[in-house]
Amino acid sequence: MSWFTIDLNQKTCLTCQHFKGCPRRLKSVGRELHLEYDAVKGGCGIYNNFPMLIKNKAGMVSFCHYTRWRELP
Repeated sequence: MSWFTIDLNQKTCLTCQHFKGCPRRLKSVGRELHLEYDAVKGGCGIYNNFPMLIKNKAGMVSFCHYTRWRELP
């Protein structure tokens, strides 16, 4: 099952380069770009794949080193 979001500019775990375990891809629906993702949880690659929810805001924990996902436009 997949979910979609159009909040590509928010600094959340879902748009972070270090977020692992949650396949993501860009989809075009009409004129809008959406980010399609397959799970609601993943791991932070910076901190030994510490489990995180995709909607957590960047900087919520002390070890966060948010880096925008390089494959996003």
